Amino acid sequence: MNRLILIGNGFDLAHGLKTSYKDFIENFWEEKADKFINAFINEEEQSKKTGTQNNYFNPEDEVFSFFELHYIPKDIPKEILEKKGQEKMNSFLVFVGANQINYQFKNQFLRQITQNLTLKNWVDIEIEYYKALQECITGGRSILQLNREFLFVKNELIKYLKSEIAKEKPSLESINNLIDSFITIDNIDFGSYIPSKNDTLFLNFNYTNTEKQYVDNLKKGTTGQVKSIHIHGQLDDPDNPIVFGYDDNADEKQKILISYDKEYLKNIKSFFYKNNNYNDQLQSFIDLGKFEILILGHSCGISDKTILKQLFEHDNCDNIRIYYHKYNNKDIDFSDENDDYSDKIKNISIIFNEITPNRKIISKNECEPLSNISKLLSNPDST
Repeated sequence: MNRLILIGNGFDLAHGLKTSYKDFIENFWEEKADKFINAFINEEEQSKKTGTQNNYFNPEDEVFSFFELHYIPKDIPKEILEKKGQEKMNSFLVFVGANQINYQFKNQFLRQITQNLTLKNWVDIEIEYYKALQECITGGRSILQLNREFLFVKNELIKYLKSEIAKEKPSLESINNLIDSFITIDNIDFGSYIPSKNDTLFLNFNYTNTEKQYVDNLKKGTTGQVKSIHIHGQLDDPDNPIVFGYDDNADEKQKILISYDKEYLKNIKSFFYKNNNYNDQLQSFIDLGKFEILILGHSCGISDKTILKQLFEHDNCDNIRIYYHKYNNKDIDFSDENDDYSDKIKNISIIFNEITPNRKIISKNECEPLSNISKLLSNPDST
């Protein structure tokens, strides 16, 4: 039987890459805090040299605008300097606010995803974008402004991911063992018996190529064809630029977007799928014959509902096997589960639009964790 392997963000995280949206946003605010703190310290040094009692703090920035800039210089407390990520930025802004400096966000979408990250400890940026898109329909915000703000976040994400993929990605024994189990023996005399098709397609939803080492190894050992598709594009590939947005063609609200200006469709994924031949390759694979789906680090979230529904409900889809994430004691404590198997079941049920788990889903006692290493986060595959 053919195999379709869905690769999500949890796959990268299992290899030690900090590629989740939470990682990205935390890194963004870490760098922003350092920039602002350095600018503030420079103002402090200038005030000491000139002997002035009052000064101005107004760093040029694409995210914040500042007003009422008159303030009394003051050393930044050490505890602020020692903080990390968003917490460091928030603490600094509180400190600045205590000196009668007011600020506001220029990028409201960035403010939205930052606030939701604070509330949930994770955030799915694509779903937040779709929520904002609905506000544009009701006149609550400008679609042109939203798309400009979303483009800024997208470009910052690309910049961050490029720095992450430069890091070494050692293979994992658990995944190597899984891949080895796909390999068929070439020298068996089958006589008149012709073995069933044994092709493998890696469908990568990430922008990275972490799966390549496993694809290359499998090609060396199997008689079947082995291919990899980056359905959402790939970093530094002009022929397959990254796709970042939302897609649920079954949602009535999304269908309404077609009657509006084309700006509303600018970040709907299915329009990008039609611009390359990867969707055709995927369709050819699932039409070829029976296949099983293996889920490695993908949450099966609603922002990919259109393409997942196409795969899960296909007549040739024989079964869906989940390689789930096992929580460790560092995970946030809002879950009473030991792993995310049930979360994935619920997400897949939403794709099928069924209350009870679909018969195609393999039961948990026949599945296993993707990896037992402790580097995985509590919600590693929110993309």
